[in-house]
Amino acid sequence: MLFPNALHDGLRDGSVTLTVRRWSRPQAKVGGRYRSGGGLLEATAVERVPAHTITDDDARRCGSADRSALFAAIGVVSEDDLVYRIELRRVGEVPVDPLPLDTDLSDDDVADLTRRLDRMGEWAIEALRLIEAHPARRAGDLADLAGRDRLPFKADVRKLKRLGLTQSLEVGYRLSPRGEAYLRRRASPASPVGRTVELGREGRRIGDGEQAREAATDVGGAGRPVGPQGRVVGLAPGEDGVGEEA
Repeated sequence: MLFPNALHDGLRDGSVTLTVRRWSRPQAKVGGRYRSGGGLLEATAVERVPAHTITDDDARRCGSADRSALFAAIGVVSEDDLVYRIELRRVGEVPVDPLPLDTDLSDDDVADLTRRLDRMGEWAIEALRLIEAHPARRAGDLADLAGRDRLPFKADVRKLKRLGLTQSLEVGYRLSPRGEAYLRRRASPASPVGRTVELGREGRRIGDGEQAREAATDVGGAGRPVGPQGRVVGLAPGEDGVGEEA
């Protein structure tokens, strides 16, 4: 759950115990625990209410001076607007996930990430490249650049986050150190992804799964024979694009 940096101290010292959000659908549930810049938070109550029921005291518990300041910050334009009122309790520090910080990627790590991203589809690498080029850009802007709807795009970026490749910011995303290391390795000619083998048909090269599968229908790269099930003999595991399910 994202909060402005100015509220992090209040979340930590207990002066901020409420948040009011303008969501189209609930994104918190009672008992749910959420990472924030102010620590690990638990939602103790979640209700959808008209804006006119929010008081100045509620606004101060949200870290705002009064309800007018709160409404201006979250974009309430009418007293009849429906908002989500979420009671919060801080339960401790956010556990540190070491995965996004791991930049020591072996060849097997790079090959495994490549297989996972390839199975997700072309959008995965496109999204990583967009985030690399536009850190801290609004998710809606990135979705527009990708020609996609915002909510499906955000759901897909969460898949990249689970692989430790991206990190959420107060606004938008950035590549994690692991994500940066992966893209460097992916672009490197010495990596399992960047290494290529010339083929005899249409000048195609292998190194990524799709290319290897097409190549295997005719002749192995650099004169290598085609083995059972159309796999090119002599390639390192994973180079022909066939790998175990992760």
